[in-house]
Amino acid sequence: MLDLSRCDIGNEGFEYIASALSNNQDLESVDLSDNHLDKACSQSLQNLLLYSSLTHLNLSWNSLYDTKLWKALVDGLKKNETLRSLNLSWNALEERCVPHLYNLLLHSQNIEKLNLSCKYIRFLKMHICINGSTHTIIKEIKIKNHQDKKESFIKNNLPYLLFFFFLRMAQFFSTFIIYIFHYIIKNEIESVIKIVFI
Repeated sequence: MLDLSRCDIGNEGFEYIASALSNNQDLESVDLSDNHLDKACSQSLQNLLLYSSLTHLNLSWNSLYDTKLWKALVDGLKKNETLRSLNLSWNALEERCVPHLYNLLLHSQNIEKLNLSCKYIRFLKMHICINGSTHTIIKEIKIKNHQDKKESFIKNNLPYLLFFFFLRMAQFFSTFIIYIFHYIIKNEIESVIKIVFI
């Protein structure tokens, strides 16, 4: 597996990577998530799908929602015979992407796992899109919304959240105890002063 996630590759860098991967018939899995990819990488993405032998491709956390890009994606998948898993989650997918998602499902004869999780997904139309495709062998489709992402964040960072919670509580109680002692000492001093002057 080649992990290139969060490398700030950009569209220009992706062009070179796609070209290199197209000539590599041994590499099976590539992670290109969170690399600032958008519609400008359409042709490079299509070439990658047409000429590489990848079985797993992660393109999550980019900006792959433009019509031109989706057309290139579908055209590349039409002739792709190796890709089994495709992750397109958190790419700002919107309602206008639904027709292209339908074409993707219709023409992706080899993909078995597809991740389309996105904050803005419309579940009803996505449901129609998925059930409308009868020519797919996809076995697993992940569609999660923003709430799932939040829950995942809390779950993955629970120890740290608990640590900071108890730290804040400790700071609160220490401040409260200092205030009590200050109050007691102040009252004791006032009592002594009263006794002296009496």
